[in-house]
Formats: sequence, C-alpha cells, structure tokens
Amino acid sequence: MQLAQELQILAGILWLLLLVGPGMIVATFANMMYVDGATRAPNAVEVHTRAPATLMTWFIAEAVWLVLLKWLYLPAIGFDNSFLSLNGATAFNYTDLYPLQVLWGLTWTWLTHNLAQALLYIAFPALALTAIGVIARYRGRAASIPEVPKSEWH
Repeated sequence: MQLAQELQILAGILWLLLLVGPGMIVATFANMMYVDGATRAPNAVEVHTRAPATLMTWFIAEAVWLVLLKWLYLPAIGFDNSFLSLNGATAFNYTDLYPLQVLWGLTWTWLTHNLAQALLYIAFPALALTAIGVIARYRGRAASIPEVPKSEWH
C-alpha cells in the first residue's frame, strides 16, 4: 500500500469517527448504565437488554448529533456544512485529509478566540450524556426490582 492510499484510509476513518462516533458512544453508554442500574437493586431479577433498543438509541443519538453538528457546531466554527445534506453527502470526498486539516484549524482558532462559548458548547453534550446515563441507570434499576407478591382476601 502506498502512502496516498494510507492517508485516504486514515481520512475515511477520521470522518467516520466524527460523524458516527458520538452517537455510538451515547448508545453504548446508555446501555451500560441501564445494565449497571439493573444489577444494583437488592434481590434483583434478571434483566436483558435488547439489540433493537440499543439500535434505536443509537439512531436517535446519531440524528441529534448530526443536527447539532450541522446547525450548531460547524456554523459556530465557520466550517462549510454542506456535506451533511443529501446532495452534499454523495459528492463530498471523505478520503481527503485537507478538509480535516481545515476543520482542525478552524476548531482550534474558535477555541482560542471564543473560549467561553466553546466551553458552553462542549458542556452541552457532556451534560446531555450525564442526563442520559442517570435516566438509563434509574430505568434499569426500576426494571430489575421484583414485583411485590399479591395477596388476595377471600
């Protein structure tokens, strides 16, 4: 393999991580916190996680991430977000490292010049991930609590 091919593969992997990675992190984290909450309850019943639930969480998280990327983060740093449209997604060259270099340069400039805004923009996904984890953990705990035996009066 030549260096140009290796750089194309690297660029493709980096774009894939940027576009798909955050949604996968949220889905995996929510699933882990659900299972963690399910195992913490006293006298817990066995709780199973289903693949469709994790997949649906990933789809929702991915959609939210792409919306935030297109209308909040990329415009804030001044990067052209036309590649996130239906027409732009098919025409964009994801194997070129130059747009990634431009994206990194614009992000670094934005971070150094607008630190307060950048911290708020970075804190938002962190707080959202924390909220998702807390909710998933408590939902897992609630799912693992055994039912109270019912007694009937005769």
